[in-house]
Amino acid sequence: MAHDRAKRSNQPRLRTGYPIPKSLRAALVARSEGWCEIATLTCTGTATDLAHRKKVGAGGRKGEAAKAHHVLSNALAACRACHGRGHLMPAEAYRNGWMLREHQNPLKEPVLRRGRWVLLDDSGSIEPTTKED
Repeated sequence: MAHDRAKRSNQPRLRTGYPIPKSLRAALVARSEGWCEIATLTCTGTATDLAHRKKVGAGGRKGEAAKAHHVLSNALAACRACHGRGHLMPAEAYRNGWMLREHQNPLKEPVLRRGRWVLLDDSGSIEPTTKED
């Protein structure tokens, strides 16, 4: 199993439909160790996709908007099943912090990561927290 994790973490190939900075992709793979960070009941385990918590349209793809959008606190490594589930079941995704509304700050919004509430920062740290309704 340890060998399998090491092998996965050396493969920074998270898919998106548009260019992502290599530094973000590499940092996300390092944080996730190649495993899906969402981990729903239909999870396949291996992270294949980069899922933005705030939609690209809400954050922007160019200039300063892209710099604020392409940060670790706004990104999750996801398997294809969990990434798709977030888009098919947006109420669940918003409730669990996998997706955020335009006015929400990813640094301040908890996310249910592998079954535990955490806060993500832009350096790759994960801080345990609780969800307050």
